[in-house]
Amino acid sequence: MRPIYNPDTKTRITGKLMNIVDPDTGEVVEYTKFNKRMYGAKQFWKVYLTDFLAVLGIIDSKQLDVFVYIVSNTNPANNIFMGTYDEIMAGAKVSRGTVCKIMKKLQDNDFIRLVRNGRWAVNPDIMLKGDERKHGIMVEYYRGDEQDYYKDSEMDFESNAKEEE
Repeated sequence: MRPIYNPDTKTRITGKLMNIVDPDTGEVVEYTKFNKRMYGAKQFWKVYLTDFLAVLGIIDSKQLDVFVYIVSNTNPANNIFMGTYDEIMAGAKVSRGTVCKIMKKLQDNDFIRLVRNGRWAVNPDIMLKGDERKHGIMVEYYRGDEQDYYKDSEMDFESNAKEEE
């Protein structure tokens, strides 16, 4: 079978004629095996492994609970984590001292940045949900002078992601 490619959906379908032998009867049955492959960037969490492992290397067991809580509650549209120390303590079920230690470590290792009380920007070079285009934009905001985005805007990349699909 000749491959079929649909540029609108970025999907390629291939087929291959195969034979299978029934072990009980010895009968040979011919069938077509189809493979469907989708190309292009998809909207999923991307964790940059070397940077992620560096962050994990600085964390002890109780601090890991805080880290997992932050990762689980980061808004995928804008890489913002919302949570005061008290909210993090309650959500991760750890002491205030643990929250203070891990938040300082995460800031010192450039995983997270305090925008204002209870609002944190997560470094898109380490963790991001989206494609390379969104990664580039988020890095500019995280590293550049566009800090007003984090303070004032509720910029939502979900609408952009839907347009791209």
